[in-house]
Amino acid sequence: MTKPDCDVAVLGAGLAGAAAACICSDHGLSTVVLEARDRVGGRGFTRNFAGTAEALEFGGSWIAPWHDRIRRYAERTGITLRPTHPVIEHRWHDGEMLRKGLPPPDLALQAVKEHALLYKAGKPFPWTGPLTLNQYLERIKADPETRAHVLAWWTISGNGDPAYISASEFLSSCAYGDGSPESMMTALRHTLVPGVGVLAERMIASSKARLELNAPVASVSQNSNGVTVTCMNGTMVKARAAICAMPLNALRFVE
Repeated sequence: MTKPDCDVAVLGAGLAGAAAACICSDHGLSTVVLEARDRVGGRGFTRNFAGTAEALEFGGSWIAPWHDRIRRYAERTGITLRPTHPVIEHRWHDGEMLRKGLPPPDLALQAVKEHALLYKAGKPFPWTGPLTLNQYLERIKADPETRAHVLAWWTISGNGDPAYISASEFLSSCAYGDGSPESMMTALRHTLVPGVGVLAERMIASSKARLELNAPVASVSQNSNGVTVTCMNGTMVKARAAICAMPLNALRFVE
């Protein structure tokens, strides 16, 4: 048997891959982390604002009270938590003009809140089968103003195409707070300093993993001796096991 390069090959260097490397390290396992991009962090991407030292997040950035694992990794790597600024004013675009304040309460917004709280309580929705967000807004008879308000908040929180994203995903975000669309944001209490991308970098560094950037995975094969991961740039890693921490939309490129 050829000696493997490591105990575990981790595919992907986002937060999931960084956490996998840390867990392997905690159990005394050597790891190689393979990342397709020229940076780590995945959807956590931090850069300095032009000409300043102020960190600007280009991906996920807010930490909710129940994000315990992120908080533990932040403490482990010397990342501090900064309280988010309170929401003091609501502005949203209805497709034609910039609106200020919240739309007047109506039956559709009341339905959103009720359905979000059903989700939070683990109770079934009063309909069967999947619904897209667009279909859901039609079902609750949302008027144009309410629809624009809902989609404005969804753009900030989830930013999925309402023609394809499920209504339950939207409602799960509303359930973070009191069930209203705007409470998606008020439930998110902290950001990370100096940033989510830096957290991923420090997690991988603390794991002592060997990091390979610009190494998109082309194929993974397995036999009785372990796994072999081959990258599009020619890098090949032999390991006893592999952990796939890649986004689902990237898996279709892997044989």
